[in-house]
Amino acid sequence: MLADADRLAAIADLVGVAALPGHERMVLLGARLMREAVLQQSALSTQDAFSSAAKTAALVDAVLAVVDAAQEAVAAGTPAGELEEVDFSPLVRAREETAPDDVEAVWAHRVSVLANVREVGT
Repeated sequence: MLADADRLAAIADLVGVAALPGHERMVLLGARLMREAVLQQSALSTQDAFSSAAKTAALVDAVLAVVDAAQEAVAAGTPAGELEEVDFSPLVRAREETAPDDVEAVWAHRVSVLANVREVGT
């Protein structure tokens, strides 16, 4: 996903994000979420300086589930712009708001964001 997003970002820089098809815009969105919700880590945060393998896997799973739901919504006809306006911040904040091994709290953030995505997709 990250490699595809990098390729698409170069194209988007030339033609603009709005010119990309919805499914490609969701790849860009997914890569942004993966970077912000999983890959960025703060050594200054007591919650985020360390993350167990289970929590990290839950974060990755949450991002992939949200991206899959967004892709399904685009395939069903939901405009990509509407999905890009969804509040993804609970998912992004999950790594800092949950304990280093709190998989269940990550799951709650995932459920919240999935509900937001599905609401737009209906």
